[in-house]
Amino acid sequence: FLRFLQAQAKKGRTEAEWKALVVASAEALATHGQMEEAVPLFIAGQRWEPAIRLIGTQAQALLALGRWQTVQQWIESLPEPIRNATPWLRFWLGMCRLRVDPAKARLDLEPAFALFQQGDDALGQAFAATAINEAHMVEWVDYRRLDPWIAALEAILNRRDVALPSLNTELAVRASLFTAIVLRQTYREDIPLLARQLTDLLREDLDPNYKLLAARGIFVYGAYSGDFMLTDEVVRYTESAFYAPGASALNRAWYAARLGFALRYVRGSREKARAWFLKAREIVREHGLRFVEAPIAIYWAWAEEVFGEIGDIERELGIAKAHLNPASRFEAAFHQMGMTF
Repeated sequence: FLRFLQAQAKKGRTEAEWKALVVASAEALATHGQMEEAVPLFIAGQRWEPAIRLIGTQAQALLALGRWQTVQQWIESLPEPIRNATPWLRFWLGMCRLRVDPAKARLDLEPAFALFQQGDDALGQAFAATAINEAHMVEWVDYRRLDPWIAALEAILNRRDVALPSLNTELAVRASLFTAIVLRQTYREDIPLLARQLTDLLREDLDPNYKLLAARGIFVYGAYSGDFMLTDEVVRYTESAFYAPGASALNRAWYAARLGFALRYVRGSREKARAWFLKAREIVREHGLRFVEAPIAIYWAWAEEVFGEIGDIERELGIAKAHLNPASRFEAAFHQMGMTF
């Protein structure tokens, strides 16, 4: 019906008159707070500047609601030269793609970081480096690639002219940095202090996705350090975030898998660990996150090695083999290990 009305309104008008009407409609919608309705009209009217401005103000809220496809569609509707030259557009496009394809996301996030560098936008650099870290971590191919981004992010945070605008932003940045450190630089003596600082942030009522990201890193730390009391504390602060509207499927899947793995050495936690692994697998299959199938199966098999169930180990290694990513150093190594069972 909307298309019918638009076709009727277009009759008898020149192209210039039609564009003027579309833009006037977009401006009226924006004035009355209907930003989401205004964006496609600004794009249709080829008014790029207001379209870019509104995308920038709406992107984070829409992604928090799980509506990344709307943001992606808007950005991809803009001319490619404008899209490629605008750092925040490339950043938000990368954030949309991070939900489903981390390797493809980096193709936008890394150029976004370079554009932010050119403009000396420290906050933009912090956001982009955080997202690039996240892409490498969920891609699960080669954690050596984290080193330059850990260094870049720490350098940005040490700048006196950089102030993170909110607790949500601080949690997002510090969660990504901490997880990258515990996955790649386990020798660092400041990790226990960083873990405590991050855990204290989780007491606050903050974005569920950032809470899940932070918890995932602390679960990794708890698993190799044996600090199971810290793991329990973090679960108390974050389990509600796992079920919160807007929590992304990818974040929920990794949270569940990392928690299941962290529970493997806790006495009497076998069934609880398996329940979390099962939740992770259900999320992955419901949302088509095939690239996470093998990592979750490998972690599950590793946990079952502690539980002593050879049949379950073989089942999980079979699933991992069926979804093997040849580019992943981790998956290749665990595949070879699995051949020895």
